[in-house]
Amino acid sequence: MRFVKAIDETLRKWLGDESGFAVPTVLFVVLAAFAVVSVGSLTTIKAQSGVVRDQDSKAAFVAADAGANQALLHYNRIVTTANTPCLVPSTGGVLVAQKPAGWVAGTSWCPAVSGSVADGTFAYGTYSYQARPGTAGGLEIVSSGQADGVSRRIELTTKPGGTNPFSSFGVIGRDGISLDSNANIYGNVGTNGSITTSGTSAVVCSSAQVGLTGTAGSGVTCRPPTQAALTLPPVIQGDAATVNDNARITTGQDVRTDSNDIAWNAASRQLSLDKNSSITLGGSRYSFCTLSLSSNSAVYIANGATVQIFFDSPEACGLPAGTAQLNLSSNTRITATSGLSPNLQMLFVGSTGTPFRQTRIQLNSNTDVSNTNCEHQFVLYAPLSDVDMDSNSGYCGAIAARTLHLDSSAAIRSPNTLYFALPGGVPYIADRFVDCATLATGSPDAGC
Repeated sequence: MRFVKAIDETLRKWLGDESGFAVPTVLFVVLAAFAVVSVGSLTTIKAQSGVVRDQDSKAAFVAADAGANQALLHYNRIVTTANTPCLVPSTGGVLVAQKPAGWVAGTSWCPAVSGSVADGTFAYGTYSYQARPGTAGGLEIVSSGQADGVSRRIELTTKPGGTNPFSSFGVIGRDGISLDSNANIYGNVGTNGSITTSGTSAVVCSSAQVGLTGTAGSGVTCRPPTQAALTLPPVIQGDAATVNDNARITTGQDVRTDSNDIAWNAASRQLSLDKNSSITLGGSRYSFCTLSLSSNSAVYIANGATVQIFFDSPEACGLPAGTAQLNLSSNTRITATSGLSPNLQMLFVGSTGTPFRQTRIQLNSNTDVSNTNCEHQFVLYAPLSDVDMDSNSGYCGAIAARTLHLDSSAAIRSPNTLYFALPGGVPYIADRFVDCATLATGSPDAGC
């Protein structure tokens, strides 16, 4: 019994001794806490990494958007033409209008332009954009932004700015249109007055609109005319009277067949061509008071050029009432070869004073305003002037005037509608925005 009691006491003493248990217990607790903290830390690090990448992605998007808006701003501020369609960095990074080698209108992309989004000295991201001017007056921009190795790419397409007076009609006579025998108009016709025809031999075979109180003559044969109000916005010429390409005529850059038969007065802005002479206009903007062509003379538009000719008001030019600001004698012509439509724009400011001074556009017998294939590349816009077309004269393109009169056998061939933005507004208005794939293969707009 004593022995058993001794063993029992020994066991009790040995089992009751807790020395040494604290160390492993603490270790297990520390390891468990470390494991919990490690999982939390890893989760936090991953979350922070995702937040950082998301922030970089947003920064890259902002940079791409900034590039697209910079492109839109520059193309709205700097004048481009068919001869100089692209804005390219020159010395000091200043953008200038140029035509890249091998340029194909409507297909080619302008060279890339790069920049950065910065606040003071700190750059948040960089961008690189390319632009492609379109054939219908629009602009396509693809911009890529980068921030800390993250890229985003966007596409911005635009529609032409300004007001288009030819959105419904290619031929407009604001206060009235009259046709004598055998005169014809091919194309949609609109007026706020009436359309008068000489019996059925004068024909308007297209959609026609007269004013709310207007009437249509018997020669309006193809469709019953509609009635609605019609207005024509004024010509806003801006600084065209002083900032223009008139000097090309003085210096001889605009090629003449015979200088002795061409009279140009730079002060009065009057250009007249004697018989059998011609001149080729290759600038982009001119300001005239009068343009007169004698028999068998011609004005040509240089191949690929887009030319605007502003005819200033009679008050600014000192012209008496009734002056023909454009006067084409018999057998004269204004001809374009090729280029973006419409590649010749003749814009008449008209009388802006009191009393009103009438201004006229006169196309005499056998005159011709057209291009080789009558591709409607002309605009004659004269909301405050009267147009008179004599017998056998022809016009090919969109035309708008205060009044329009066609003598016997005169003809206008016009598109039913034509895109043309009146000057005075921004050339491009943002129209469509697309988030593109990050990487592009082939064309800059691939993946958009």
